[in-house]
Amino acid sequence: INRSTNVSVEHNTWSMNNQAGFIVDNCGAYCTIGDTKITHVDGVRYAFNTHDYSQAGYNHNDPNVDSPRRVIGVWFDEGVMNSQIVGNHFINVGKSAIFDEVSSHNIIASNIVESSFQGIVLSGTDSDKIFNNTIVDTLSPMVIREDTRYNGCNARNKAGECTAPESWSIEKGLTWNATDNQIYNNVLTKSANSKEGDPWRYSMLLRFAGGVNGDGTAVYGPQEAQGLDYNTYYRTSKDTEWFTIHWQWAKDGGGAGAFNAPTLAEFTSYPQAGTDTAPGRDAHGREAHGQDIIAPRAQQNLFVRLPAQENQFGAADLHPAPGGPLEKSGTALDPAVAATMRLNPDNPVDKGALVNAAWGD
Repeated sequence: INRSTNVSVEHNTWSMNNQAGFIVDNCGAYCTIGDTKITHVDGVRYAFNTHDYSQAGYNHNDPNVDSPRRVIGVWFDEGVMNSQIVGNHFINVGKSAIFDEVSSHNIIASNIVESSFQGIVLSGTDSDKIFNNTIVDTLSPMVIREDTRYNGCNARNKAGECTAPESWSIEKGLTWNATDNQIYNNVLTKSANSKEGDPWRYSMLLRFAGGVNGDGTAVYGPQEAQGLDYNTYYRTSKDTEWFTIHWQWAKDGGGAGAFNAPTLAEFTSYPQAGTDTAPGRDAHGREAHGQDIIAPRAQQNLFVRLPAQENQFGAADLHPAPGGPLEKSGTALDPAVAATMRLNPDNPVDKGALVNAAWGD
């Protein structure tokens, strides 16, 4: 879908794409493929679709597995604006289930991602509202990162002059900076898998990664998250899922400029995480009301049913368990988010998905 307005894509199923076996790794940008690519669009509604790779024959939440099905689920790219990704169900997706790249003002709400490589990834996208998503048994549940491109330009010369302008984003005034995103009421659980030789790479449930653009603009965690609260971080064990949040707050991402929080309390109390009164920054929440839960799968009480092992496709019931910690513990929905699901923004809500294709909605 390209250069369009007010498009609806609803109640479709994608499964087992790339039967031709195109290469999907180590071949440059051209081989990054997906089920659905949407670019240069204002006002698309992508809702209640299913991306099902349960029959792939590969467990895509294992980074050590080579698979010809490592494709993106839905990909917003280069100037998707004022759009929605709502109520979709992603199963065993080989790359990012949801990838929102250099876009602006989108809503990502009430999606379910199961047993995939990545859940929700924002790259250079600003002002998104990410509410009430449920991500389970996924290697990298959520990533918010900066893109070093800026102001609608794909390439620049040494003098900083744009040599590859992207006209749509320039006309719309998009910054391509990952700023002012709101992240509330999500449930994040990570696969116990890790990468051989680099166990740190996928050791956290939520990752904020920043950078400095060619014009000197610095975008890091404090700029990327305008709001971050009321999310639930569920781990089956600290031995396999080490950290809740990776927070890069300055340039030296591998050293003093970043912090891996073993617990949510350590993140909230970390000085560089910011507070509601952070100088020059309206940084709401910082997980003051977040939940940090560690329990074996057999003892969890978040969901109606979580299988005893990962990758038991079709065996989970990810409705909030009655009387459990997700029930009615979320913050009130943003009115625009509520409207995408036809819900009342004034009612108390559960954490995690509220409506979804997996449930026949």
